[in-house]
Amino acid sequence: MKEKIKFVFIIVAACCLLTACHMVAIPEQEPFGEQSYSGNEAQAVYEEVCAWVEQVDFFDWRGYNIELDEDMVSHDFYHMEEYTAAWHEGMEKKYLWNQERLYCYDGGTAAYREMGWDELQADSYAEQQWEFVMELLTQDPTEVEYKYIPMASGSQYLLTVKYQETSWEG
Repeated sequence: MKEKIKFVFIIVAACCLLTACHMVAIPEQEPFGEQSYSGNEAQAVYEEVCAWVEQVDFFDWRGYNIELDEDMVSHDFYHMEEYTAAWHEGMEKKYLWNQERLYCYDGGTAAYREMGWDELQADSYAEQQWEFVMELLTQDPTEVEYKYIPMASGSQYLLTVKYQETSWEG
């Protein structure tokens, strides 16, 4: 009798598990509610973003985030009335600029030096990257992906665009 109850319990548990999995991962939707939009919808969002970016001037921005995936390099620049900071994370070292000092950390040693914001040249570097992005927007992307991620903090929509390998002076 105990074996029959155990067998029935295993079958019921398996059915519940399979039913729950089917409910979570419905067609066109990934587990946890993530949703990937079709290529046409992604392309429409990409074109909307391109039109918006063409109307925005570089100097309207006060915060910049630049990520170069292939090189595993990330830069963040914030230049506002309330605060100014810059962050760079490269292969081996991390840099932070804050309150007229540039800090460097290589995993074992931390150092800093006095350096003004203008001497850092973060704004001119970010402007060069902006020009590079504007140049990319004139090219046709090789892949456009658009997702809704309900569990993301901040913006829950992610537009990923890939271009052919591009070289650019500067």
